[in-house]
Amino acid sequence: MIDNRVLFDQAMNMSRAAAERGDWYTAVEAATQATSICPDDMSARSDLAVALYHTAHYARAIEVLEELHTQHPDDLITLAYLTRAYEGNGDADKAVAALIKLGDLAVAQEMLQ
Repeated sequence: MIDNRVLFDQAMNMSRAAAERGDWYTAVEAATQATSICPDDMSARSDLAVALYHTAHYARAIEVLEELHTQHPDDLITLAYLTRAYEGNGDADKAVAALIKLGDLAVAQEMLQ
C-alpha cells in the first residue's frame, strides 16, 4: 500500500507542474487532493488558494487565504493574493483595507532588514 506521504508528494508535484503550465483547473484538483491528505499543510493550502484565485473561484480562495492569513499574518504573498481575491470577488472595501495593510506590512518588514 502506498504511504500517505508519497500520495501527498505526488499531488503537490502535480499541482505545481500544472500551475507552471497555467493549467489552473488541474492545479486545483491536485492541490485539493493534497489538502485532503494533509489538511494542515500550509504549502498545500497556499497552492490551493492560488489555484482557486486563478480559476476565479474567489469566494473559496478568500476562505482559504483568510485562514492562512490568520495563521501567518506576516506573509506578504498570502496578503497580496487575499487583496486580489477580494477585488475579484467585488468587495472593494475589503480589497482596499487589505491593500493598505499589505503596504504597511511591507514597509515594516523592510525597516526590520
